[in-house]
Amino acid sequence: MAGFKHLVTTLLVCSLASIGLAEYIMVCYYTNWAQYRNGVGKFMPKDIDPNLCTHIIYAFGKLDGNKITNFEWNDNDDYINLYKQVNEHKAANPNLKTLLAMGGWTAGSLIYSNMASTAANRKEFIDSAIDWLRKYNFDGLDMDWEYPANRDGKPYDKENFAHLCKETREAFDNEAQTTGRDRLLFTSAVGAGKAVVDSAYDVPVMAQYMDFICIMSYDLHGSWESFTGLHTGLDASDADSDKTLNVMFAANYWHQKGAPRNKLIIGLGTYGRSFTLVDASNHGVGAPASGAGAPGTYTREKGFLSYYEICEMRKNGGTTYRDPVAKVPYYVNPNTKLWVGYDDKESIYAKLTELIIKDGYGGAMTWALDLDDFTGTICGEGKYPLISLMKNVLDQANGGGTVKPPTTKEPGTNPPTNAPTNAPTTTRAPSVTTPGGGGADGICAQSYHGYIFPNVNDCSSFYQCVHGRAVVIQCQSGLLFNVATDNCDWPSNVVCASTTQAPVTAVPTTQAPVTAVPTTQAPVTAVPTTQAPVTVVPTTIIPSSSKPSSMAPTTPTPAGSGFCSTASNGLHPDPLDCAQYYNCWNGAGSCEGGAHYLAHPTDCTKFYQCSHGVGKEIDCTPGLHFSVQHRTCPYDGAIRDPTDCAKYYLCWNGVVLRQPKSCSSGMLFSSVTKLCDRAGISCTNNEGKLYPYSNDCTKYIQCVHGSPLTTSASSPKPTDAPSIMESTDNASPDDNI
Repeated sequence: MAGFKHLVTTLLVCSLASIGLAEYIMVCYYTNWAQYRNGVGKFMPKDIDPNLCTHIIYAFGKLDGNKITNFEWNDNDDYINLYKQVNEHKAANPNLKTLLAMGGWTAGSLIYSNMASTAANRKEFIDSAIDWLRKYNFDGLDMDWEYPANRDGKPYDKENFAHLCKETREAFDNEAQTTGRDRLLFTSAVGAGKAVVDSAYDVPVMAQYMDFICIMSYDLHGSWESFTGLHTGLDASDADSDKTLNVMFAANYWHQKGAPRNKLIIGLGTYGRSFTLVDASNHGVGAPASGAGAPGTYTREKGFLSYYEICEMRKNGGTTYRDPVAKVPYYVNPNTKLWVGYDDKESIYAKLTELIIKDGYGGAMTWALDLDDFTGTICGEGKYPLISLMKNVLDQANGGGTVKPPTTKEPGTNPPTNAPTNAPTTTRAPSVTTPGGGGADGICAQSYHGYIFPNVNDCSSFYQCVHGRAVVIQCQSGLLFNVATDNCDWPSNVVCASTTQAPVTAVPTTQAPVTAVPTTQAPVTAVPTTQAPVTVVPTTIIPSSSKPSSMAPTTPTPAGSGFCSTASNGLHPDPLDCAQYYNCWNGAGSCEGGAHYLAHPTDCTKFYQCSHGVGKEIDCTPGLHFSVQHRTCPYDGAIRDPTDCAKYYLCWNGVVLRQPKSCSSGMLFSSVTKLCDRAGISCTNNEGKLYPYSNDCTKYIQCVHGSPLTTSASSPKPTDAPSIMESTDNASPDDNI
């Protein structure tokens, strides 16, 4: 085992023969959209075990021109800052390395083709990468361009990507020598299919300049085909007509093309690909399928299920089979005609011992942390059962030991004999979206990130497009979605027309949907797993971080906007005037790119609705106030300090956004009304009793649920329209959560 060593050096490797690896590595992808899943599926950085992986790769950043920027609104914001939360795990494990991934399936190929097309463009990208990675404490860059010379890419992408690899590594070397800091790591996630490898990659050049290369050896089959298939088969099943679509072939082919095995990291999936059978009685590998399987409870994507969702389904009936050649299981439920190919502990063990360790590959990569049973509450196998097994087997191999094969909790069943001998030849390439298709996902396939439209079946919720997928967002209890304002509103202001079709005509057509690989090309890991969140998200509008290139500042900003020249993107309080704020984007005040809502600078009952840089002033419904962090008009979020009744916290999604705020002198915070109200008034046994408000005849104090509530005589009933704000005498717009 000692011969399989990983490169840890700041020197440029000029000869493949000089590469030496210290130990197997365990690379884990973290996805920044798993935060939007509901229930036990919701995954945040706090759910990461810092000792589980040697490398964590954060997916994804994105390109703005030739420069790196954040993808999600809270990747690097002032309050949640997912970048910071992920990188803080290095304090618990000083050996942990974190990298930022650029690309992914939904990013497409064209934008990276353009970036790599000239030396000047590449230099701008590389300089931006160094600045961004150092600023946010990442240890390296992971290139996930999918794929050079494919999917609207250009034939010369292969050569340009090779130039990019060489120039990036040389720049990283030079930066390290100049600054004395550890060199930034440089890696890539690459396609597994033969056609993509041949057309996209100069393998010897990549092997020379990259620290390691992760093969995306999953998604080798999926619901884009008309027959069932095992998307992570170790070897080709007897039913496979294409004997190249398996993990073993992909690994060996990359080695044959010029990559040393100890630089190749084998991709292992913690999820399954599902199908709907045409005939429940014909359910072998290669059986006819009518389309994708039903979406899971948490991942909410057709044709895709997390490992923990598969565990949950297996508890409710059905049969698990195991292909003796591919050495992976598949689950069949004849009642629902569901067919799922996936990996379990037994199949993961086989890949680790019979391929990675036996043949001397560099380690394992997994997509993704959030798809394993990370809570340990569903599969009954402990936390992270699949990834923990990967780590344990590789750790033992590093020390010269072995791990006993895992036992299968449910006895495997031999595949049915009615499976066809040969599956039909693959002719269609996978696609994450369905361009031009019907329903909510069809609308989002043609719309911009952040676009909002009504749920025609439920007026208490609406859809928001998140990376090409329709996400259901529930209004606060008691509110309905108002089409006129694209916001949740009082029912009296909403005409609920559940039979009215969502306004498709309002969707901009400037952004093209995901383009499939030409039909002449075999499907080759073209779909990275769950690139788009499709789960129910918190009851807040999630602002986009996309920035149209033609955007001009249109939202009013306070005087002295030079403040933004050194500030991060987002909203900032004016240090000289607590009644104003700065909205900064790339060094200037503007209508933030892609954000659907922005605060009004002087009136907390108003906000701006933005679309492609144009801001439209909107009034909140009377009784509601705009929330800077939510980008909408909710009425909850303020939580009383459990130890001090005169203080309160501002919270969102389980995260404290502010340190405790103090009510003004003589005021106490009410958990019922979410307000600071007059102290010294006894509401015990005085429910509903009214008291005068000193020095202001337009206000009064009423006892509500045992607490004094200050109310304007013209306001809605306090129990009908609570607000998250303090009285206007002691609150500023920045106090909104």
